[in-house]
Amino acid sequence: MTIFEAMKTIVSVIIPAFNEQKNIARAIKSVLAQSIADFELIVVDDASTDSTLATIESLAAMDSRISVIVHDTNQGLSQSRLNGVKAAHGEYVFFLDADDAIIPDALELLTNKAASSQCDIVIAGAQRVSRRLHIPMPFLIPSRILTNDCYSTASLLPLMLDKTSFPLNAWGRLYRRSLLAELFSCAEKNFMGEDMILNIRVFASDARLAWIDNNIYRWTMGGGSAHSPQQLWQHNLNLYHRCREVLGQLNALTPHHQAALDKGLENDLITSAARMLGNPLKSRAKTLEWIGRQLPLTPLAGLTPAHIMAETRKHLSRHRRFYLALHILSRL
Repeated sequence: MTIFEAMKTIVSVIIPAFNEQKNIARAIKSVLAQSIADFELIVVDDASTDSTLATIESLAAMDSRISVIVHDTNQGLSQSRLNGVKAAHGEYVFFLDADDAIIPDALELLTNKAASSQCDIVIAGAQRVSRRLHIPMPFLIPSRILTNDCYSTASLLPLMLDKTSFPLNAWGRLYRRSLLAELFSCAEKNFMGEDMILNIRVFASDARLAWIDNNIYRWTMGGGSAHSPQQLWQHNLNLYHRCREVLGQLNALTPHHQAALDKGLENDLITSAARMLGNPLKSRAKTLEWIGRQLPLTPLAGLTPAHIMAETRKHLSRHRRFYLALHILSRL
């Protein structure tokens, strides 16, 4: 890419990919179908062992806007994104996961909002699509959370930490590249929660955020986790401590942020407990016994098995209604 071409690039789309041979072509083609042409697409193959790289290279040979980064060894999602950012030339960066897709005017809508608002970050609406049923359903509706046209990200950080309303994802939103270049300097290795750690660094910087309500992103749900609920319980604790560490490094671990972080951990533990207690193949008595042994090991004082059970019942009730709705919709 020449200097002149680099200067014209408005947005760099970065797709990390590992063993996504079934989905990567759809993700790439959704970018190539954009209503604006002044973008670059950087696809990072994270040492895939299937035909993912062959598919990427085949598509790259047909469009000069696609560049490919190939890892010799698997380095994880965070490092793949970081390497993509280092290679980017766009004024803005947009992360797209390899099993997801965007609508044809996604980049135009986002960059127009960034230009009109002069903000550093633009978030948008998203839909979740069942991997099995392929039914789009609302996932993120910004107008339900935000009312002002622009925000200081520092004011939104507590909403992200308590995990009750504000989205944690890095995908599907526009970041000013200079902001990421300054704050995204190290990757989280072998760690769940990379998106949240990145956004903590960004939001604590007091950047400017704008939003649009358009559903520009199609997030594929239902991929399944390779981790058991017990492992996820521990991963949630690890993420909590990592978040505290990063907030401390940024001199942002205020009592308000600590309280929000505690609430976020409680929500995560309730979700893990619901997955365990909702499994009909597992003994509920033994599961409650396991939870009772784990609670004293958490930093949350006063969290009891009785409270966990009460909140878990609410959680399971909400999810049963959601999956019942999916089943009904699939038969319409």
